Amino acid sequence: SEGLFGYDTMGSLLCRLNSEDMVGTPTTFTVSGTGVYVGTTAGTGSVIYAVSHCMPAADGAGQMLLAWRSPRAGTMPGTVTALVVDPREVDPVYVATSDGILQALSLDGALQWTFETEAPVRSTPVPDRRTGRIFFGNDAGMPYVLTMDGQEAFEIEQQHGAGSSIASTLVIVETRQRTDFGTQLVRNYYYGTESGAIYRIVTRQ
Repeated sequence: SEGLFGYDTMGSLLCRLNSEDMVGTPTTFTVSGTGVYVGTTAGTGSVIYAVSHCMPAADGAGQMLLAWRSPRAGTMPGTVTALVVDPREVDPVYVATSDGILQALSLDGALQWTFETEAPVRSTPVPDRRTGRIFFGNDAGMPYVLTMDGQEAFEIEQQHGAGSSIASTLVIVETRQRTDFGTQLVRNYYYGTESGAIYRIVTRQ
């Protein structure tokens, strides 16, 4: 059967959200303290659902309740490739798609902003816990770092890796660097491409 199911550590069914409550087939999801977020594929488009945590009952008859869907009607273009919740569990929920789009949704499902790139986004975006910036890359080999309002945080000089898809795990590392003026905080953004190379972006912003 189709739908979303919750199991305990022994593999016993605890609860479910039936397929009748959703449009499309679930393809990706993420879990946070605020709930469960599910992306489904429906025809040529996708839908995002926010669902409550599992509320178990006897004989696996527990429920997961539907909170909202985005868009409110119809579908969004492309396939959802990743769903990410800010680790601080504040707005937004990030949605990456095969149409090269990164969207930010509020925790009640309202669209906050949309950022368009020229190639599919298959890397899972990584939020920066300190700044709230979001780091991701696309199939054209282009990395992006956006602010929480969907603007590019700084210009990235793309000299290497262009044309080779970024589909690796992305990592943000915060370090301190000694200078003549004291210690500076440095952010290092790491990503890999299908060519087998690993790149680092360094910024003091």
